[in-house]
Amino acid sequence: MPWDVARTSPNRRLHPAEARAETRAARGVALLFYRQAGSPVMEAPVEVRYVVRRARPMDDDNVIAALKPIRDALFNRNLNGEGITFSDTPSHLVNGPVTFDIRPEYRHREEVVVIVRSRTGG
Repeated sequence: MPWDVARTSPNRRLHPAEARAETRAARGVALLFYRQAGSPVMEAPVEVRYVVRRARPMDDDNVIAALKPIRDALFNRNLNGEGITFSDTPSHLVNGPVTFDIRPEYRHREEVVVIVRSRTGG
């Protein structure tokens, strides 16, 4: 999905209203691409991995925090009626690694790839 994690990074230090707007935007993009993927639903537990594509690197702890609005949108069916899993609690969702694909051609074309795998063995 097209999203620059720098927009929701805690290092950005926005006015609270601006931060809420960026969070809403991240959730909206995540839900749009969730719907375009056919609104998949998976039984818990699942593992989620992220690939962050950017032109410039960021600290991994800031990226993990910046991914929260995307995670909340995609893995909280109990809150918004949509989502891959019912909840994002540890019994439903295990965080896998966050990897980075840093290349100059991602400047102004940043994106986040979300990879979800079943952990039920089936």
